[in-house]
Amino acid sequence: MTDVSHNSKQANAKAENVPFKQQKNAAANSNGSSITQKSVQLQDTKDWYKDAFKYKTSFKVWPIQSQAFKDVDQLLLKAMEAKSPTTTEVSDHSILWSRKPRLFALEYNDEGKRKYISAHLGRFINFYWRECNAKDRHYYELIREKIPCRLYFDIEYNKRANPGIDDETNETLMHEFIEELTIEVKDRFNLSIGRSNIVDLDSSTEKKFSRHLIVHMPNGELFEDAVHCGIFVKAFVGRLAEEVATKVMEKKCRPILSKHLFVFAKELNTHESERGKTSDYRKTTCFVDTGVYTRNRIFRILGSMKFGKPLTAALRIARLNEFPFPETFTNACFYQKVKDIDEIDDEVIGKQNEIDWHAYAKALVDTFVIPFDEKRGIAILNVKDPSQQILKNASLDPFARGLELDSKPKSRNYANSVGRTPFPILDNFVNSKLAKWKGLNGSIRSWSMDDQAHLSAATITYQIKDNRWCENIQRCHKSNNVMWHVSIAEFQYWQSCFDPDCRMSSFGRGRRDLPMDVKKAISEDLIVREVQVSESFEKALLDLTVDEGFERNLKDPFVEDDESFEKALLNLNLLDTLVNSDGNNANEKEPNKLHSSFAVDADFEKALMGLNLDDDEDEIPNESKKEDSSS
Repeated sequence: MTDVSHNSKQANAKAENVPFKQQKNAAANSNGSSITQKSVQLQDTKDWYKDAFKYKTSFKVWPIQSQAFKDVDQLLLKAMEAKSPTTTEVSDHSILWSRKPRLFALEYNDEGKRKYISAHLGRFINFYWRECNAKDRHYYELIREKIPCRLYFDIEYNKRANPGIDDETNETLMHEFIEELTIEVKDRFNLSIGRSNIVDLDSSTEKKFSRHLIVHMPNGELFEDAVHCGIFVKAFVGRLAEEVATKVMEKKCRPILSKHLFVFAKELNTHESERGKTSDYRKTTCFVDTGVYTRNRIFRILGSMKFGKPLTAALRIARLNEFPFPETFTNACFYQKVKDIDEIDDEVIGKQNEIDWHAYAKALVDTFVIPFDEKRGIAILNVKDPSQQILKNASLDPFARGLELDSKPKSRNYANSVGRTPFPILDNFVNSKLAKWKGLNGSIRSWSMDDQAHLSAATITYQIKDNRWCENIQRCHKSNNVMWHVSIAEFQYWQSCFDPDCRMSSFGRGRRDLPMDVKKAISEDLIVREVQVSESFEKALLDLTVDEGFERNLKDPFVEDDESFEKALLNLNLLDTLVNSDGNNANEKEPNKLHSSFAVDADFEKALMGLNLDDDEDEIPNESKKEDSSS
């Protein structure tokens, strides 16, 4: 974990440096001296606020996603205990000073590897716009599971594989697609949206057409989470595909969308051309990526580009975007690191101090999939029941949502575990056979198991590293990993992957039976587990002691007022029947020998003979006193 802390000496030096230069200029210009002094004081105050805000907020970088989740949860918990979700001690209650915990990801190499960031929103925005070099911005928003979000789209295709689609056709295609989207939202949720409700971002290059759409519903309505958002998108794309196939799309005067809803996935290579293959045999795919709606998904943010890509590939405002960004914010704002201007000259410094950083912050959060707003009672759109547009009203306040989650009983979680599963024999099979599929030297990265009450009904999913061979396309994926699933109940295994095209083709249905030796070993393991449970239950019954019974029934009417009887009971030598917390006999010398509650114990008889129920003042027998003193 990396904690990006603030350097107080450098901060103080810079806080003092700007006012000093402004004072020197003010001395040369006596007419504007009073105005300059006020400006100096204001700037000094702002710098103090900024430095104090850094000390009071958090910005941490983690190598593992789960660690970032835990840290954000801790920040939420602290805010809940303080009963101060977003308030700060500064006068400017805006996005710039927001202390709302958020999650982000940083891509740090060309293999797609990422680190994860847990930070207060205002702290992240300050770093992103004012401290991070434009060429180093490879940041993504992390859309955490079960968090309400906006409707969003990732639209892309290979330009070289589709040379017939030029820039003008691209815009017509987007126009017709958005018109169909407005119809779908109106029919499904009775909400009216237009292009002014849709953030249109562009990161196209010479090789690839790429657009991101983020939809702001009229009253801030949201989807339950990214998964439910995907349900709506897939249904929408399904309708478009059906209308294309039945020629309905052409009749609706959507010629470009009808022709290019499905595009060629890759270029026709030289070898295929020589074999005489035509475009009719080439694989096509929908230009809407339906694979971006999984849990804990990352989505690139405004101003960032993928690692290794040039600045011209940064996600920017599209040319025909109609969403109202702040007037002072344009694409030119994030092509340089503004902080580098500090050492140029006084005139430029003065202009930098006049920059409306709130506009930068507002522009960024408007492009987030998870909204910044803390409105309560936001409507959650229902994607499953056509007769009910609104599923429920929910709060976006993470503190209120955190309380809801904490109040629910927590089930056993096997998500993204490392090490061995409950079935080592199965782990060996996956590592030696499935991870080495097609001769590649892969291994198990992690495993997860669905939440089942019994292992015999569980399904285990193995994430594989260093082997991306996909059974569907009969080759290795370039960036998408594969996984193997094993059903314990059916003794079957099958492969799936993260590629959206493979998912749309229902890849993952081809099941195979586990080898007989693996089946036998798992069956025997399950039987042993059941027997162990039965034996431990029987042992616990046999090891129940008289002491435990009296502890639970201290108000027994037959012994409540008989002091001598209670004293005699205290002298009963039942130490050999005491049971440890793990269910084992505390004084058992032979490990496999069970104590019988029906066995006659000499000490037990002696204690019974010492009972005198007629005399309340009987003393404890001498032998018993000896035992007490020795103990």
